[in-house]
Amino acid sequence: MATSYIGADVDSKMTELAVDSGREVRRYRVATTIPALKGVLAGIGGRKRLTFEEGPMAQWLYRNLKDDVAELIVCDPRRNRLISDDGDKADPIDAGKLAELLRGRHLRAVYHSDNDQQVWLKQWVSLYHDRVREEVRQINKSRARCRMHGLRPPRGALDRCLAASCAMTVPTTHKDPRGRRSLSSRPRTTGRQSARRNGRWKRTGSMRMPFGAPTGEMKGYC
Repeated sequence: MATSYIGADVDSKMTELAVDSGREVRRYRVATTIPALKGVLAGIGGRKRLTFEEGPMAQWLYRNLKDDVAELIVCDPRRNRLISDDGDKADPIDAGKLAELLRGRHLRAVYHSDNDQQVWLKQWVSLYHDRVREEVRQINKSRARCRMHGLRPPRGALDRCLAASCAMTVPTTHKDPRGRRSLSSRPRTTGRQSARRNGRWKRTGSMRMPFGAPTGEMKGYC
């Protein structure tokens, strides 16, 4: 049975496919949708091996196309020097080079799990780390702005302010008069309420500082 090596250059709208059967290279350009991609794969005879580069849509494509081919490899784009170091850059050219690298077994696979719960957990952990990095960036930026005015915020003050300003509504369950459970959104403590709880603030010019802190310079670092 003949083997077809398929390289796919995936874009958010269109996907370029290069099918290398050993004698010729056929090219397809289809919309980046699962029915369109499945239709192209169904029209290719023989044993099919498919590859595309790791990216934001890789897990979605892997989950939906893995059963339509004999082998599916999500490859590491940083290892594809034939594509990254070559001067000619175009989606059809890159798809053909992926098929060529797949035929020569020069691709490094990126692991993708078949367990959906494991994938969702990984995505939530990644979102948590992104949130932490964003909070650290905001705190460091606020510290720098305070130092531009000769101010030293008290330790932890910026952390509490940022946490209060980023408070999210959390769904809570309650029973309606008919006894059914339903979801409702109850906002957490607002920034103004949190500021009153954590300590009084006084306005000095255009700055808001903790009550009792000297105007010229705040004591202690965050």
